[in-house]
Amino acid sequence: DVETGFRIAEYLETMIGRIPLLTSRLHELVRIETYTRSEAKKDDRYAPLWDFAASGGDNAATVYDEQNILQRVLTLATAIRGHAASILGGAITITAARRVVVFAEECFNAELNRINRIIYRIENVRYDLPSFPLERFLRIHRKTALASANERSAVDLIEDFSLQLVQIADKLARFTGNRRESVGSVDSIAMPYPPVAFSKPFIAPEIELLISGDGPFAGRSILDAMTEIAQIGFLAGRLFEEKSIINDLREISGLRAELEGIMISLKRIANREVYDAVRERWIV
Repeated sequence: DVETGFRIAEYLETMIGRIPLLTSRLHELVRIETYTRSEAKKDDRYAPLWDFAASGGDNAATVYDEQNILQRVLTLATAIRGHAASILGGAITITAARRVVVFAEECFNAELNRINRIIYRIENVRYDLPSFPLERFLRIHRKTALASANERSAVDLIEDFSLQLVQIADKLARFTGNRRESVGSVDSIAMPYPPVAFSKPFIAPEIELLISGDGPFAGRSILDAMTEIAQIGFLAGRLFEEKSIINDLREISGLRAELEGIMISLKRIANREVYDAVRERWIV
């Protein structure tokens, strides 16, 4: 009857109206999956994290010591300080012996200072905890096991380090996501890039310059280096189950489930033209 048809039309309108909101939020969140997805086996998902840590110098062998995650974190943090910090808060050498500062000091100064303090504290406590596997950390982190005083200190340091890396990764992901290829109504910015680049579109031609010298980023573009640092940050957040990362991953699952449910309902209730139009427009 007419009333039933009206209610169906109203229901369809409500469901279809939800789709752009859901897809917009989903697109914001899937950067985490983009940076942490791997075609390798699940056990190898974090290989880029530890390979980067191994570039840190004298303690590279400790990266693969599965019985001491605290020492592995120290090695990773040392690699961040030794290699990533030059991109985030220092000067790097560009081809043709030109040195540039990539980001303004205020962009990552807080996170880098915090990482330096974490390194100092780990160096002071690691000898009190010669064995501390990742599985033990995760049990304490998830509050499914009690911790000794030394273990509690180690967990706090790893959680703090993970948080700093996720904050760095999130800024870099927003920065690279805001970058535009061609001139239009978007402003062009030059290095050192300001904090505003984390929140609005821009053009940055210098981001394609190649890095010179030694280290894991030598011969690669500044953009490539940023992308790898972001990947390292998100991988660390996922491995150590940093709260915001875990919440975002759960939200991604919920958004996909809701979108799938809407499309199933549309396929059952709406006519084929409406269903196909919605699917094509929103690429659900």
